[in-house]
Amino acid sequence: MTAYLYADRFWHWRGYTIGYTCANADQSHLPAVLLIHGFGASVGHWRKNIPILATGARVFAIDLIGFGLSAKPPDFSYTFEQWAQLVLDFIHGVIQSPAILVGNSIGAIVALQTAVSGQEISPNPVQKVIAINCSLRLLHESKQAQLPWYRRWGSRLLQKMLGYRLLAQLFFQQVRQPQTVRRILQQAYQKC
Repeated sequence: MTAYLYADRFWHWRGYTIGYTCANADQSHLPAVLLIHGFGASVGHWRKNIPILATGARVFAIDLIGFGLSAKPPDFSYTFEQWAQLVLDFIHGVIQSPAILVGNSIGAIVALQTAVSGQEISPNPVQKVIAINCSLRLLHESKQAQLPWYRRWGSRLLQKMLGYRLLAQLFFQQVRQPQTVRRILQQAYQKC
């Protein structure tokens, strides 16, 4: 049984290497499912889901550009539209049949954007979208306006600062500390 902890296959998109993993890829009679991870994750996010889903489907999990074993170009425009185009091209180039998209967190937004963009293609490459823990925080500008000024500007300033490689490296060196990761995860997941 494959562990599915890391991308074990690679595909080239617009000159960038994109990591992915799959199960039952050669079983064209089965429906295709594409798993799209959330922020800070990778195909390993789906390691326990892939074997279960593979009992009745061709299952693909992709490392979005900027994550996992996919390329992380500093000059790339990391937007939902770009990620959606990546997913559409992956469906066309790798899966080669319409797919059910399953997205978690920002992966859910990527899946939804892919479905919207896919409507202009015939036949539509997106059969269904399953959104898990859909991260809409970035899409609610009206809620952002209700935040105190220091929270609105602090978030924008942090995003701007992370655009500078040295500052981003310093920031992520601090964030990746075990106690910081634990604290962040405790905000998202209930303690067992």
